[in-house]
Amino acid sequence: MSYEINGFNLNHKLYLFQSSYDTGTGLSVGVGLGQSFPTAGTYNAATYTGDWDVTGKRTLCNTSSVANTAAGVFLSSSGPKIGGVRTFYTKIGTAASISDSRIWSVWTETAPSTAAGTQHAGSAAPAQGYVGFRYDTGAGDTTWKFIVGKSAATTGTQTIVDTGITVATNTLYELVIEPSSETKFTGIINGRKFNMNTGAGNGLSTSNPLYWYTGITTLAAAQKSLRWNHQYLVCG
Repeated sequence: MSYEINGFNLNHKLYLFQSSYDTGTGLSVGVGLGQSFPTAGTYNAATYTGDWDVTGKRTLCNTSSVANTAAGVFLSSSGPKIGGVRTFYTKIGTAASISDSRIWSVWTETAPSTAAGTQHAGSAAPAQGYVGFRYDTGAGDTTWKFIVGKSAATTGTQTIVDTGITVATNTLYELVIEPSSETKFTGIINGRKFNMNTGAGNGLSTSNPLYWYTGITTLAAAQKSLRWNHQYLVCG
């Protein structure tokens, strides 16, 4: 079986979203397969500026200082279906403040049009199918949660594994998802593995293409930041 997106053949290949630039304060810019952005410019009529952190290796996603605003990186063109994916990989870093914050890194069945427009930016339990990692102080999280949302759910049905890994400030996290079926997944955070079995009818759909979103929402009237390094998938 072969998968192709925007001219990229994904069969038995590793393709990555790397060195793709994000937004300036309060703005969100979509990142597609094979696309990259300069540190300033215009994309889809939205002017933005990139903001490197001090290492020069990660893009700083900054929210505004208005509560419930988001900043993040996302894929708005359709990706492969769950049956064709072997590995999802994301590398992010927290900033100096993680209080009053919602962080998601997910592969979802619903296309985001902007970081702020994705359901994950505005909810701890989106009503859609997805698999990924959450840290949400509004939901009482102190640790990373590995979560699968039920496909086509209307009530935010979730299967949740508490990883027990406390989210810390100024820390890099390698977030890996290895699906073995639409209901069985292995989550890996910095090398530690966690198994997930949603049970029949509570997983993803084998028919729906996947999109991705990684971002942060401020839950208070204070700017929050998330460092995004890169993201890739392995198909085949």
